[in-house]
Amino acid sequence: MLSQVRRRSHRLVGERVRGAGLAEQQVLGGGFRDTAELRGRRGRATDPGWKARRKLLRNLLLYGLGGLVPPFIGIKLIDLLISTVPELG
Repeated sequence: MLSQVRRRSHRLVGERVRGAGLAEQQVLGGGFRDTAELRGRRGRATDPGWKARRKLLRNLLLYGLGGLVPPFIGIKLIDLLISTVPELG
């Protein structure tokens, strides 16, 4: 009797897991297709997400690295200038 209950419970659990997996595939697969159909091709100038990512990348490169690297180069140039002039160093 107990072995029959165990077999049934395993089968029920297996069916529940399989059912959840199928439902998850349908939800995830359909969601991607819907957004792709709404947005059209990615990387177009009309895609607002693409525009925002490009603007963010450009600003990070320009102001992020641009604001970090030049001061070090300027400080090094001033240091070299001071070290070459004997009256200043």
